[in-house]
Amino acid sequence: MMSHRLLRSLLLSTASLVSAVLLALCSLTLWEKHCEIRDQRNLDRLNGLVAQYRTQTGRCPDINMIELFRSGMSDQRLHKTPYGGYYQIDVSQMVVYNPQKPRPRDGIAIGRR
Repeated sequence: MMSHRLLRSLLLSTASLVSAVLLALCSLTLWEKHCEIRDQRNLDRLNGLVAQYRTQTGRCPDINMIELFRSGMSDQRLHKTPYGGYYQIDVSQMVVYNPQKPRPRDGIAIGRR
């Protein structure tokens, strides 16, 4: 039979492990929310720059928006997403999107384009 001291030690270790896992999950959720907010702000800003570029030139910039940099409208040659990779323009819809945006966990595919 297990001694009370050993049992208590195991329970405390288990409780510490559960606490660490819960803290990690909360941190991950907060990080995901932070990335979502940054992503939306970036998309709003880039779509605004693309609209301004189209107004000034009468055409859409290239798919990676390097022309925004060349024209002096952006200080970045390529525009990184918070998830890795770079934003692109969907030329059929004339909108900037994030090809690296993770799909929702419930399996519903949204936000890819």
